[in-house]
Amino acid sequence: MQLPQGQVVLAPSTTLSTSPSGGWETVAPPVLSGDQDEESWDPALDRWLPATPAELSPSGTQYAYVDQATGSVHLVTPSSDSDEALSSGGGYQVVGWVNEEIYLTAAGTDGGQPQGLYRLSAAGGGVTTALPPSTTESWYLSAKGAIWGTGINPQDQTPPASGSGDEVLQYDPATGTVTPWSYAPGLTVNLLGVTASGQPVEMVEGPQANTLEVATSPTAATRLLAGAGLDSLQPFEVSSAFTDSHGTWLTTDSGLYLLTPSLTLDLEQTGNFANAQVVGPCA
Repeated sequence: MQLPQGQVVLAPSTTLSTSPSGGWETVAPPVLSGDQDEESWDPALDRWLPATPAELSPSGTQYAYVDQATGSVHLVTPSSDSDEALSSGGGYQVVGWVNEEIYLTAAGTDGGQPQGLYRLSAAGGGVTTALPPSTTESWYLSAKGAIWGTGINPQDQTPPASGSGDEVLQYDPATGTVTPWSYAPGLTVNLLGVTASGQPVEMVEGPQANTLEVATSPTAATRLLAGAGLDSLQPFEVSSAFTDSHGTWLTTDSGLYLLTPSLTLDLEQTGNFANAQVVGPCA
């Protein structure tokens, strides 16, 4: 997509087909496998990969995916056409990378929330537990050397429904500590993404008001938008967030927005982007 004209050009190399294992693979050679019908642009390799941005290594030279037939975690090095199984089974989902370690969570049963946090070295050696499964914590993404998710604070007397959280959580792989951010008693805190400065972008939802905000510290936040009542920010419903050197890109029902490093929200392109997401850095 070109900005600000908004011209969309479909790249032929983005075509995927189903693989024998039940996942997906590229049609363009060399044929690369992945676990989802989703791709991302990799500037390091100058090509599309059958992987989510979370599955790409920090260097962009490798990516991890889960084989749908066996449940094993695979490491792909496209430059050498290598596809190596690092684990056997487990039913994991890739959360993201921190340095050369791949972080995983266990897929929830019957469509439930993913649970637990696990690590797997790109050099192999097996899966180890970083955090045990918990019914109140779910882990979604990696950013700024940490793993981020949401949880339910045990002090909340009226917590949100099961599957939601009332605070953002940050796991530090170096120390093994979990730090709560943006605790909102009785409300639902949805983690959308993390800025390049390591600040969570979140939607706080409740019966009286919805707010789009950036947590500038574990105990403070900058409000970007607010509305009264459930779904009051419609059509501003954020469907995805992606951070690059320009800021954090938000795809919404009403347009493509850029949250700049100075925390201003700029409309880049009008339109319904509810079913779209930015999957690679903007030039």
